[in-house]
Parts: sequence; structure tokens; C-alpha cells
Amino acid sequence: MGKPTESKNNYAEGDLLPLITPGQILFHEFMEPYGLSMNSLAKNLNISPTAVSEIVRGERSITTLTAIRLSLCFDTTPQFWTNLQQQHDIEEAMRESLDKLQKEVTRVKDLVVH
Repeated sequence: MGKPTESKNNYAEGDLLPLITPGQILFHEFMEPYGLSMNSLAKNLNISPTAVSEIVRGERSITTLTAIRLSLCFDTTPQFWTNLQQQHDIEEAMRESLDKLQKEVTRVKDLVVH
């Protein structure tokens, strides 16, 4: 069974920890404890082994339908999986784009005359 790879990040500062992908959590917290290979999980979820492999490696996001499948398989909620994905996506976007966006966006309170 292959292990997930670290996600690729553009760090503005060297003191940020690497992002943990939902696939890494799936692998380490669910697949490893149950002794599930990517192929066996793919069969359980009725999705392709490629899809599972790409999720685990952080190359594919967990979709809403996959979140429902994972929740049924592991007796969790779909929100558990979608929240993991959303938090990862927000953190990744903040790391990659926050400085640029702060320069582009005008805050409403800066427009209001006191």
C-alpha cells in the first residue's frame, strides 16, 4: 500500500507547517488502522482505485458524493469529510493568495466616512 505524499505549498514564511491533506487523514486514521489497501477501500466505496489513490496522495479533492460514501463506510458523517476538505482548501488558498488578495480588495469600513 502506497503512502500519501506531502502536499506542495508555497510558503510566505518558513515557520508554517506543511498542510495535512484529507487524504493523509483518510490513510493514517482510517485505512491503516483497519488494514485497508487502496484497492479494498475502492471496492468498499464502489469507486475506482485511481480515485482513492489520488485522494490519498492529495491529488484529488474529496467530493460531496465521495464524502457520503466515506461516511457510510467508516460510520462518520459526510460533514466530517467535507469539512476536512474545505479547511484544507481554505488554508491552501490563504497561503497562496492572501497577500495578493489583501492588496486587491478594499474593506468596506475603509470606504465609510466617519
